Amino acid sequence: MSHEGTTPLPLEIVLHLGAHKTATTHLQLALGRARAALAGQGVAMFLPDDLRRNGLRLADCLSALPEDRSHNAVIRKALADAARGARLLLISEENILGSAHQPAMIREARLYPDAEARLARLRGLLPAGRVTITLAMRDPAGFLVSAYSQRLLSGRLEAFEHYRDGLDPAALSWHKLVARLRAAMPDAGLVLWAYEDYPAIAGQVLAAMLGRGGARHVRPGPGRAHPGLSAAAHAALMAEAPALADAGPEAVQARARALRRQFDRAGGHAPMTPLDEATRNRAAVAYAQEIARLAAEPGVRLLAKG
Repeated sequence: MSHEGTTPLPLEIVLHLGAHKTATTHLQLALGRARAALAGQGVAMFLPDDLRRNGLRLADCLSALPEDRSHNAVIRKALADAARGARLLLISEENILGSAHQPAMIREARLYPDAEARLARLRGLLPAGRVTITLAMRDPAGFLVSAYSQRLLSGRLEAFEHYRDGLDPAALSWHKLVARLRAAMPDAGLVLWAYEDYPAIAGQVLAAMLGRGGARHVRPGPGRAHPGLSAAAHAALMAEAPALADAGPEAVQARARALRRQFDRAGGHAPMTPLDEATRNRAAVAYAQEIARLAAEPGVRLLAKG
């Protein structure tokens, strides 16, 4: 609450951009459970359900050409209304970056090819405030395999080598993506972390997003929100691929999810590893080098264990 003679603090705007397959849904579920408590702390929040199913269609708007000015006005008003009286506006939506299944990502070895244009459009929809971008990264080999697994679970049936189309995952650069995001919002703060560290640093992540006062109200749950296919489930699905080829996406999705339950990773089944060891090792080395490079960059805050 402001008092006469004092200047209100500027609105803090936190954009949580994911990325996909970095425990984003796990974090969003925890935030959703704490919505009422966070509102009491002055946090206005937009999560995927708010932005996808309830009419705002933010991600669609960011890709819309030509620009839909009337819908932009709807989004702009919704964000401004929510921020009025709040100390912090949190927008958590990985689809701001675009889809994780874009052919250009594979063809050009370029993570989220349209991300900077989409973020620049989003900038024009935000209320006035101080923006911080938060983003989790992942070893590119694991990211590629997990994105492929999610593609199968969404009903799009194809072999991994067809999906990969010769892409060396080591060529997928988080550093280059971050540079493009910074170019789109040069005045924004930037907080990064590695997906592999998330179980150990979830408290740091929440504090970076919400401040320590807000973070204490959020309790991430156990387990995985969207587990991928195990090696056994993937092998079974590929064995059934000829019979499923003409079945349609809904049938493929249902079968993939049934096999995920049957060969549950939580039950001890190994994750699928369609990439050879040399490729995985090359990607891991490139990823470690990128993390170190980003940690040394001015204006970047890297959350890490220890």
